[in-house]
Amino acid sequence: ARANVCYSVGKLAIEAGQYEKALEMLYQAEMLDPDGPMKDDIGSKVVLCLDRLGRAGELRRELRKRTVSTRTGEDLAEGEVVLAEFGGQVITGRDLEREIEKLPPAARESFDSPEKRAELLEHIVAERLLLDRALRLELDKEPEMQDELARVRDGLMVRRLIEQETGSKLSITPGDVRRFYEAELERFAEPAVRVGIVGSGDSAEAAQAALSEARQDPEVATKVVLHGDRLVQGLGLPDHDAVVRDALLSASPGTVFEPLRLGEMWYVFEVSETPAKVRAFDDVKAQAERMLRAERQRELFQAMVAETLEARSVQLFPERLMKESVQE
Repeated sequence: ARANVCYSVGKLAIEAGQYEKALEMLYQAEMLDPDGPMKDDIGSKVVLCLDRLGRAGELRRELRKRTVSTRTGEDLAEGEVVLAEFGGQVITGRDLEREIEKLPPAARESFDSPEKRAELLEHIVAERLLLDRALRLELDKEPEMQDELARVRDGLMVRRLIEQETGSKLSITPGDVRRFYEAELERFAEPAVRVGIVGSGDSAEAAQAALSEARQDPEVATKVVLHGDRLVQGLGLPDHDAVVRDALLSASPGTVFEPLRLGEMWYVFEVSETPAKVRAFDDVKAQAERMLRAERQRELFQAMVAETLEARSVQLFPERLMKESVQE
């Protein structure tokens, strides 16, 4: 109960701009209930107060303490397996799993094997040791580093605020996803794929003979491929590929394009095409939901920016940029 009171007084002091008083109350709250539900919020508010007071040294220590999780042998729970020991610290199998869980889903799959997990473990240990060395050399006190840390911290805080503000307003139903898919079918379309089996030689006749051989084993034959009007696989020479692209686009599927001379070589192409199609909803449902969520977040962010600028009576003068450009 006392911790809750101190925490509440600390929040009020922050709102009033009394950061010294806020720090006193927040530290008391943390001391009285160090593992309570307010733990993370107290930490962020302590960092805020130190930043506002300009106490850079204490701020660096707080950020270090609250963002780098170090454990010793005394912190181990029963059954935990120690994977690394260094400088009085330990990393366990549970710690490694937590690091992997922080990665994007696609990246997590890269650490399925024991060998890859061993590589990650070595990287984590090396990074912590190098960080300790950098701190002992007081590299964090360099003005350039302080500026960079401030930019990173500010960016993280703004992103967290945006996530909190937009996340509470963002609600997407299965019906919303279906309607988005139906309204944006062209975004889920696979373009027509046009393939040209290539025959080449030092004469038109030699190129046609090479094409006849290539038809016998089309799987290993040289090919040029267009996705829509974009050449994704060509002959490997930019000047030649531009001509090849135009030739394939002008050819009719199921025909052999007339011999074409490019440099010292002759080429012929047997053209086939797989028509464009729209992927089924069930196949792209997860993708459609991610796309819709991203669009809604952008809309909420833009509205949030507009409301913030209006509430703070911000005046922008973009026309002055044009004047400066003219003067230069």
